[in-house]
Amino acid sequence: MYIPLFDIDGTLLKGGGGNQAHKNGGSYAFRTVYGLDDKACWDNIITDGKIDKQIILEVVEKNGISHKKALAKLDEAIDATTSYYLEHSNEGTCIAADGAIELLEELQKQNVPLGLLTGNIEAIGIDKLSKAGLAKYFEFGAFGNLALRRVDLIEIARERAIKLVGLQMTTSKFMIIGDSTLDVKCAKDGNIPVIGVSTAKSSSQELAEAGADLVVESLLQKDDIVKFILD
Repeated sequence: MYIPLFDIDGTLLKGGGGNQAHKNGGSYAFRTVYGLDDKACWDNIITDGKIDKQIILEVVEKNGISHKKALAKLDEAIDATTSYYLEHSNEGTCIAADGAIELLEELQKQNVPLGLLTGNIEAIGIDKLSKAGLAKYFEFGAFGNLALRRVDLIEIARERAIKLVGLQMTTSKFMIIGDSTLDVKCAKDGNIPVIGVSTAKSSSQELAEAGADLVVESLLQKDDIVKFILD
């Protein structure tokens, strides 16, 4: 049995909703922490599959701020993004992806521990899942405010699984479920299996070519996903 680590946006949740408040929180941080023009700073920035710390550094460095200065204020920017989001989170609606609840219910019945591996800042990710009725299924997770590289979140997830749930597992017992080729790359870089879900950011072909061990069209393919996890 594998322990699945789920991505949030585009995998567990349908697109839109809370993501606008999340992005606006980033803009608020760019303006108040780094003094950037928050309307122009997102130009030519692709956020799909990236973690929040990585996105913040990429944006501010592309807008002329040195890596050293960007890094020095990174925690302040994370706090500003979080504060803004939590104040405005009711402006959007977070909706569970098709099949998400049924899949999580089945995995719980099979006594599979459920974790998260997401680019979201922890408080933001949990809030999104709570609004969609999904937070209750997850016992631990690794979030985008905890590392600078997505692959490093795998070990953080393992450490949290040990601390919070008492799971004494090696990294090889974990796997990722995500909708981006960067989710697949993260798993491959960490030498763990990955299921690609072609619901939002990447097509089935792109996920397969990136090296996903299983590709599904949506979480409605519950039986295929559960079989992969339990085998």
